Amino acid sequence: MVTYMSIEDLKKRDEPFFLAFLENQELVMEPRCSCGEILEENFYCVGCKKSVDISCFVCRSTDVLPIVEKLIRGNPEFKYFKLYLLRGSL
Repeated sequence: MVTYMSIEDLKKRDEPFFLAFLENQELVMEPRCSCGEILEENFYCVGCKKSVDISCFVCRSTDVLPIVEKLIRGNPEFKYFKLYLLRGSL
């Protein structure tokens, strides 16, 4: 069972995330700060002026969930990542 999270929920938890979605039938994992800003390549948030560590995925839609679940199960780097479904929009 998946947990729904809004951007406001993630802000309250101060939880940076990968926003996962499909683009041209390929998985995109866009690094985001808990404030919602897209992170720089070194996971630095220009808006918050801090570097962050990411430990969760937020899927934009249900069709991405099985792909990200498979990624988490199959990749040791993501073994302890949490998985959420986006409630609302960015």
